[in-house]
Amino acid sequence: MSLYEHHKNETNQVTMIKSVDINDLNDNNKFKDVKVFPFSVCQERHKHIPTHKHDFYELIFVIKGRDFQSIDNEVFDIFNNQVFLLSPYNVHNIEAANIDEAVVITFKEELLYKTDEDYLLLQNLIFGFGLNQKLIVSDGLSYKLKKYIEILKTELLEESINKEIIYSFLKIILISIQNEFTKKTKPSNSNNKDLTLFYDFMSLLNTNFKDEHSVTFYAETLNITPNLLNKVVKKITTKNTLTVIHERLIQEAKRLLIHTNNKSKAIAYELGFNDEAYFSKLFKKNVGISPKLFKLNEQ
Repeated sequence: MSLYEHHKNETNQVTMIKSVDINDLNDNNKFKDVKVFPFSVCQERHKHIPTHKHDFYELIFVIKGRDFQSIDNEVFDIFNNQVFLLSPYNVHNIEAANIDEAVVITFKEELLYKTDEDYLLLQNLIFGFGLNQKLIVSDGLSYKLKKYIEILKTELLEESINKEIIYSFLKIILISIQNEFTKKTKPSNSNNKDLTLFYDFMSLLNTNFKDEHSVTFYAETLNITPNLLNKVVKKITTKNTLTVIHERLIQEAKRLLIHTNNKSKAIAYELGFNDEAYFSKLFKKNVGISPKLFKLNEQ
């Protein structure tokens, strides 16, 4: 079921921004965590709700495009062989997107978060695109992406879905884009300092998140004040540091709930929570349902 969120506009009036569920988009395959389809499907399904958010990640590979597209009220030119990555918090307007031909890959983060490397891969992409939502890939990578996406699409239409193959090809696509992004995207000097600090924080968080849940620990380890750390994290992610810490814990909790037989109490303990009730409360606040119900839904 789709969710709805309140969003305050510039006049401080409350408007409704619809958050689209991944299953609203395409019914060609039964695998709910990844879908591949033409951009025209988005245009058709959302013609009555052009401005919306997602509860998933959306990778748009523009083969032929023109004019512009609106993301978070910021306008981006559209070119051929361009890639956009939309995260769950991005407000996206497809009415303003003049895309003649494009392929869309939508995926749930739970599928990708099997290892720490997976987590860092997606985070690097999210924050890279967050700083510069414009990547035009080379002709060579464009050719490869078309091949990879076609194979992924074929696998999703198989009668018996192999999750490992889907997971592997999704990673190949994302790693290929990340490599191209690293080569082509050079942040300004002012951003570079903040990015370095941010990635140092993310690396530290990924190593210590199970044991250390406080902003103070990460700030002191990085030899900066909590206020400075919060300022940098918020500049890059639009979220405060504690929210990012909690999101990392919730992402790991989801991974453990899906990929292990561990009960909620054991997972809470593994993630450094002495109080299972507090862990469950935090999980429900972020996910909308309890850990137990989440596990049942994913089985």
